[in-house]
Amino acid sequence: MKKVLVLLITFACATAIVTGCIFFRSTPAATTIAFCYHKLSRDDIEFLSRFDIVVTGSLLDAGTVKKLKSGKTRILYYDWLPATYYCKNHDDWEEMIYQKRFAWTLDPTDSDPNPMGERYGCMDLFYDMADEDFADIRVDHIVYL
Repeated sequence: MKKVLVLLITFACATAIVTGCIFFRSTPAATTIAFCYHKLSRDDIEFLSRFDIVVTGSLLDAGTVKKLKSGKTRILYYDWLPATYYCKNHDDWEEMIYQKRFAWTLDPTDSDPNPMGERYGCMDLFYDMADEDFADIRVDHIVYL
């Protein structure tokens, strides 16, 4: 069962829709999991509270966490380690990366390929992990979330 769950999570993380949610049930009587990486509306929160596990791409405010947990939902935070999407509904971290993309990313121009981002109307920016300034900021961002 653990191998199946890991494979399902891996699949869903690899194919997650930035502007929507992916949800599935691993087996008829097993755990239900939803992947949601966009900013949540009230309707989203109500819907997601029905799942056993919700995987988010950002940290949630206290009220959202309380509402989800009231339905016995467990919350997992997922961070795409080597890159980020820059979309219309970007957060402060993504805005900072976008503003410094020519120094901190490997694919900063509009003409660079966006294999996943194009599908969702976003720009995918792969981090330049060899840039020492960026590496320090990235570690701080992960550690101090």
